[in-house]
Amino acid sequence: MRQRALRLLRVRIVKWTLWLSPLLWTPLLIVGLEGILDLNVYEALPPSYLAANLGFGLAFLAMMRWLARRLEGRLKDSPRLETLMDYLAGRSLTQAKLTLKEIADFEREPSTV
Repeated sequence: MRQRALRLLRVRIVKWTLWLSPLLWTPLLIVGLEGILDLNVYEALPPSYLAANLGFGLAFLAMMRWLARRLEGRLKDSPRLETLMDYLAGRSLTQAKLTLKEIADFEREPSTV
């Protein structure tokens, strides 16, 4: 049971990491340029540029979710890419939840021995 719970946690962490990565580009740009080059991005770049970066991140996420659902079951030759798409589409999380529910249901059943 403990391993299944850890797997579920890992699936959730990977899913959120993949989902938030494109959105972190803009804050990382701001902090990185400030820290490395001592450049105030708010003064150096127009707000429209930062907004466009955020919009690109959201569009990228939408495209990746659509692509993950579109390619479902078609990536059998590439296990790593298939796993990545499963994470993005949420299938791994759903499967892990179902497995944990089955284990919990099994543990609640009265023993026949």
